Amino acid sequence: MTRRSAARHRRRGHRPWERVRVVAHRIAWALLVGACQGPDLSSAGESSDSTTGSSGGSSSAAAPPADLGAEMDDTAATSSTTGGDDPFGDDPPDGEPLPPAPPGVWQWVDIDRAICRDGSQARIAVRYGTTNELLVYFAPGGACFNGGTCLLSPPNLDDAPLYQGGIFADRPDNPVRDWNVVLVPYCTGDIHVGARDDGVSFANGADRFVGWIDNGLYLSRIHPTFADVDRLLVAGSSAGGFGGGSNFERYVRRFAPPAAIMIDDSGPPMSDDYLPPCLQAHWREIWGISDTFLASCGDACSGQRDGGGIIHVVEHLSTALPNTTMGFISHLEDETMRLFYGYGLDECSSLYSLAPLAYPAEQYAEGLFDLRDFYATSPQWGTYYLDGSSHTTLLGDGFYTADVGGVSPREWFVAMLDGEPSHVAP
Repeated sequence: MTRRSAARHRRRGHRPWERVRVVAHRIAWALLVGACQGPDLSSAGESSDSTTGSSGGSSSAAAPPADLGAEMDDTAATSSTTGGDDPFGDDPPDGEPLPPAPPGVWQWVDIDRAICRDGSQARIAVRYGTTNELLVYFAPGGACFNGGTCLLSPPNLDDAPLYQGGIFADRPDNPVRDWNVVLVPYCTGDIHVGARDDGVSFANGADRFVGWIDNGLYLSRIHPTFADVDRLLVAGSSAGGFGGGSNFERYVRRFAPPAAIMIDDSGPPMSDDYLPPCLQAHWREIWGISDTFLASCGDACSGQRDGGGIIHVVEHLSTALPNTTMGFISHLEDETMRLFYGYGLDECSSLYSLAPLAYPAEQYAEGLFDLRDFYATSPQWGTYYLDGSSHTTLLGDGFYTADVGGVSPREWFVAMLDGEPSHVAP
């Protein structure tokens, strides 16, 4: 039995009303995005000082942690053995701590040299807690990789929200209610991992994809503020799910905490059978990600001629960070993610079309089971899969009320925080 047929064997039938909802959503998407066009990949000119924040200074990243990294294989700890470079080597050294504030009060902090994709000021939000634990949350907001998708992804932080539901809710059963929290909002369009400050031009102007650069600057302020935390949770939803997972190794190596957890909500990587290599190759080029988190993974992630292989970062994290806990949450027929992945179907034939091809719901569910059964296989991984086509779980009431086999997302989440991962699915 092939991987795809094995995953299909585990799935329930697709419901007709879901097909109707997908078609309606696709029509609305088409009306919204308008005509798309390919990018102008020529440089937008010399980069200003404000866009090169991570290129200067020596790294102050900590050595592999005594407890999380003591069992780390030397060949996994150094990317040179896998043909890659050190993506953390140019991270800025620690700067000033974030400004103090009373517990429970949100404050926005502008970060020097950090910018959004339209060149405007980027910032983070911090809320101090009453424990010695830290949550760094990467916000959602879509991906920008053609003229249409860029219209739907925020280019600046004019309307950046402070969340109040799910893991941000002020309720006694919220397991991270009293934690210190840093919110990394989203305005770079590159799922928080881009390193192209030269400007990529679509129909709506030049976009600077600098999520990776910005996050190095954020880390240089977050680490000196919370350097001695007992427990570190890096989480995110949608684009932030990708971003949190991709920046996780960076945080673990810098903080070296006694316990570290990563939870990717609705931003799952998939193997080349499900996430088309042509789309992966496009992201590599548009966002410049081969020299960011993928560099640590080396040839396993970057050596494929067709541009695929991003899935192997999951295996890399298992080896590089053996004493961490990591997990994925996703709806099995996530309509939003299928819209994005649809651009890669038929060898990316609709990449610059009015709307993407329809990505089959059953195929997406198969990709999630493939991720669980063939890549996230070490004991440190957990997954929580829900029926339906909804998108994200950590930010809504469903975090507390959803139920899969008698287990709520909250209960699974608490076990993950305690270093007890499990696989939950319908």
